[in-house]
Amino acid sequence: MGKRKRYTPAEKVQILREIVEDGKPVSTVAENYGLHPNNIFNWRGERSSRSSC
Repeated sequence: MGKRKRYTPAEKVQILREIVEDGKPVSTVAENYGLHPNNIFNWRGERSSRSSC
């Protein structure tokens, strides 16, 4: 069984920028990186909750 990929905060921001700035669908970006779309939605939620503090 393989190890799970850990994404750094910088990598997460890069992935989120593809969605926001380039207008790509979450499902397409998730597939490109081998992620489940829920991961991206969770990262987006974490990022917005941090910025609202």
